[in-house]
Amino acid sequence: MGESKDIYLDWIEPGDIDRLLTVYNSHPVFLAHHIHQNAVNGEWIRREIDNMRANGFLPCKVIENTSHEIIGLMDVKIAAETYLSLLMIHQNHAHRGFGTQAYKALEDYACTQGSRIIRIDVIRDYSDEVMNFWMQNGFHAVKDIVLTWSTVISPAVMMTKVIPCPGRRERSTVKFG
Repeated sequence: MGESKDIYLDWIEPGDIDRLLTVYNSHPVFLAHHIHQNAVNGEWIRREIDNMRANGFLPCKVIENTSHEIIGLMDVKIAAETYLSLLMIHQNHAHRGFGTQAYKALEDYACTQGSRIIRIDVIRDYSDEVMNFWMQNGFHAVKDIVLTWSTVISPAVMMTKVIPCPGRRERSTVKFG
């Protein structure tokens, strides 16, 4: 699907559940905040993947090039406006550039698929670090929204970025809505 210097992206397969479990469970604060659980199990991940696929998302894994270890995951819906629902890197690999590389690989892939914009929704009361990450990657706030994940309702902000595809002329303004 996509690659960079240190990672590559590939679609999630049924045999990946146990390795994805370690990625999710390396983020107990995220899980507690977003779904009011400190950890998830394999059945929860299977249901989440099935739910994402039923809603048109393509769950993919982030794989470290040298070890071939799954170090992260993404849920993405590729379209003219690509929607990135989740990008999560295992805590043991955080703050080493893997998240940025995974995002850039997705951006490159989306460009090849004809996408013009990438959208993300960021929970407002979770972490300023997450908001800063997306702003550093060129995203801008569009509007305030409310997100529901499982039974948890959270204030969020929709953010978008026009994808800078080589050889494609961009308009000076983009209307959202």
